[in-house]
Amino acid sequence: MFKLNTKRNIFLSAFICVLFISLIIVTSIKIRGNLVSQTTSPTTSSKEETTMKEAISIAYTKVKELSPDAKLAKIISTDARVEPSAESGANGTRAVWNVTFTDTKSNAEYNIFVSCGKAEVFEDKNKVVRKAISDSDIKIDSTDAIKIAKEQKELKPGIPNKDFAIGYHFNIYYAPLNGAASDKLIMQVIGISPNGNFAHVNIDASNGNIIDSSEKTYDENGKAIWTPF
Repeated sequence: MFKLNTKRNIFLSAFICVLFISLIIVTSIKIRGNLVSQTTSPTTSSKEETTMKEAISIAYTKVKELSPDAKLAKIISTDARVEPSAESGANGTRAVWNVTFTDTKSNAEYNIFVSCGKAEVFEDKNKVVRKAISDSDIKIDSTDAIKIAKEQKELKPGIPNKDFAIGYHFNIYYAPLNGAASDKLIMQVIGISPNGNFAHVNIDASNGNIIDSSEKTYDENGKAIWTPF
């Protein structure tokens, strides 16, 4: 009985950890977007949307000018610069991405802003070094992830002036899952559940399998609850 309870506690702890990370990431979509919008002018030219992998490639070209040893640490789509719509991300592409790189040799972090296919340095500060993501571990792209999320979980897009995040958003990060010995590389698709709630689908970036999916609901006291769907 003790062993069963221990495994159950490990699973619950890992599940809570992933949900907490997801909340931070979703908030980052808005914060990053707002910060960049305040420091840069809106893009008025025709937008050029890119997939997650395309954005990473574009950002790499820029960051190598600053640090040849920089490695990918995080990438997340944002609502900045280009006015998003419910169709944003529907085919796995977004106009704007924030790509973070880490350099373990210099203990530096670089944030590259990819907007309409062009890259620029958003900020360059010394911070706590993040775990680098191996490019070879990313076997799928956001175009694959959106198909999986829509076909298998019927994920819907966020609606302007109604939902927190507009269209579909994407990010990738390492997270502990189900008591595994090592962290899983997750590609996350953010949108609206079939029940009309804010939701996300976590996909194993190495094989395209869905790990879990959760939607945000509230109890009678107004407390947020994340439940599987």
